[in-house]
Amino acid sequence: MSDKEFNLDESEQPGAAKASRNAVSRRALLKTAGATILASAGLMALKSSQWPDSVEAATSVNSYYDVIDYGAVGDGTTDDRAAIQAAINAAQGDGGGVVFLPKGNYAVSSTLNITGHNVGICGVGGASVIKGTFAAGNIIYFGGTTPGAGTINNFFRDFTITSGVVKTSGAALYGQHAQRSCIEGLKADDPGASGYNLYDGIVFNSFDNCLVSNVQLFCSHAGLIAYGKSDQSWGANLWFTNGSRIHTDYRPGSIGIHLGGSCGGIAIEASDIIGCETNVRINTALSGAQNREILFNECFIDSAGNHGVHIQSNGVALLHFNNTWVASSGSKASGGYPNGSNIQHENTSAGLNDIIVSGCRVFNAWGSGIYAKGGRWTITGSSFHNNGRGTAGGHGIMLTDSTVKGANITGNTICDNGNGILGQGIRIHSGVNNYIITSNVVRANATAQISDGGSANKVVTNNLTS
Repeated sequence: MSDKEFNLDESEQPGAAKASRNAVSRRALLKTAGATILASAGLMALKSSQWPDSVEAATSVNSYYDVIDYGAVGDGTTDDRAAIQAAINAAQGDGGGVVFLPKGNYAVSSTLNITGHNVGICGVGGASVIKGTFAAGNIIYFGGTTPGAGTINNFFRDFTITSGVVKTSGAALYGQHAQRSCIEGLKADDPGASGYNLYDGIVFNSFDNCLVSNVQLFCSHAGLIAYGKSDQSWGANLWFTNGSRIHTDYRPGSIGIHLGGSCGGIAIEASDIIGCETNVRINTALSGAQNREILFNECFIDSAGNHGVHIQSNGVALLHFNNTWVASSGSKASGGYPNGSNIQHENTSAGLNDIIVSGCRVFNAWGSGIYAKGGRWTITGSSFHNNGRGTAGGHGIMLTDSTVKGANITGNTICDNGNGILGQGIRIHSGVNNYIITSNVVRANATAQISDGGSANKVVTNNLTS
């Protein structure tokens, strides 16, 4: 075992110096600005004692475990899996510690497993690479198989995960029943000849109070997957933030972020989800139960092959988009309406869910800006323009039928939507009831400004349409 004091130069330290510099700004962001937005969205902000602080704690311990001391070579060819696992096991045996990856390309022939508390892997940025050489399965696994018996305070910082072969399954980093885990400065990327070699980026299969910050996930199937238990006992409080980026190279069936059920307290903030077949999918497919509260704040959700955001039946109870750019959906998969919408909501269940769109810019969809089937909508202070660009056209905002349980559309600018064949600023179909449309600027749309075919309980007034 290597039991050393941290006496490296700052440039070689496994994230310790960076942790001290970033701790205040990151935690201040999450506790103040983040808490304010969460409160406005109806989400519960975490208590200060709950914030994932594992990197700061773990990188201040007196010992670390250099994989070179356990026999790793890092030449990109030698199988270093046994050496790295030995370093992990040593840290676990001592109750926790930093497994340090010096500069090198570390090939691994099977999954690295972390099953102990307070254990993490740190590198020196892009110069520290873990390269999988196997097609199926996870490259790094952390956690446990039993709820309540997973791991606490695992951390992953400042290294790259790649694959030397085209992955057919598995994640770069897979967490199961993980609590207070922290992932920062991680890059999962290895473009192959026919697209990205990695399959999934980061997966959280049941989680509690986890943070993902400043990561780059370039994969062929999904960038981030998160889901909890069907009884809603797991799947609470996940932050994805701080300039994180996801791209899947428009691979068929690919998803940028998939929230697959039983997730609550999810905040996706200051991140870029771009170039996936579906940039964001929200449904119950992975847990069988509805997601609870989800916030997108100051994000770019751009250039989806099909839908920018696809909310499927009973997918979420409360969804809030704040100061977010949702644009250019449908460019690869669709000619327009009703597919290729920037925000597509399809709720065929009897349950009521709330969707809030505030201060957003929603534009350039091949289909509609918002296609709403079901839900109760609050759309305020946002811009909808140049949607409906596909051959089938589309609308700025479309409320489809009686499954929509109400709407407040106030103070928006809705202009230049449609392609001359189909394209209205606001389209209200028969059966929609209990809505207010007021104080909007609705102009220069292709075939109509406001087409109101809804029921009697409504207020449609004081809109500028000429």
